[in-house]
Amino acid sequence: ISQDTPVFDGTLKENLVFDSLVEDNVIIDALNSVRLSNIINNLENGLDTQIGERGTMLSGGERQRLALARLWFENSAITILDEATASMDGETESLVLKKVLKQLQDKTVIAITHRLNAVKDFDRIIVFKNGCILDEGSFEQLMNSNEHFKSLYKAGNTES
Repeated sequence: ISQDTPVFDGTLKENLVFDSLVEDNVIIDALNSVRLSNIINNLENGLDTQIGERGTMLSGGERQRLALARLWFENSAITILDEATASMDGETESLVLKKVLKQLQDKTVIAITHRLNAVKDFDRIIVFKNGCILDEGSFEQLMNSNEHFKSLYKAGNTES
């Protein structure tokens, strides 16, 4: 899932499950998990609402959450998230990523991000600097032992 989320001209439901037969309540549960339940209530035809070419009826963050909701209907062994939450605010990003990681708990998830809050719950973080691996470990380990990681976190974290 990339920062520029592919959304096509079709319904909300089609953008999630394509032509698979999935019960609406299962789709709604997935949308709730990525904090998109408000969309269903606000769209004229709910899941059957046309969301416009390239998802023009949705904001950038909503398109990203829609793409993340697709993970509930895929069975990939590896998922790559390439700045997949860049258009979300920090609170939404944190809540959505917790649900995504729970959904994919038995899978390999690779996240590429500049927002280090997004990787707090990952088992292993690899820190790059100038194209080379600088260090690796858990978030806590890196915060305690790697000044570069700590400075990157502090620079991007508005709560510190």
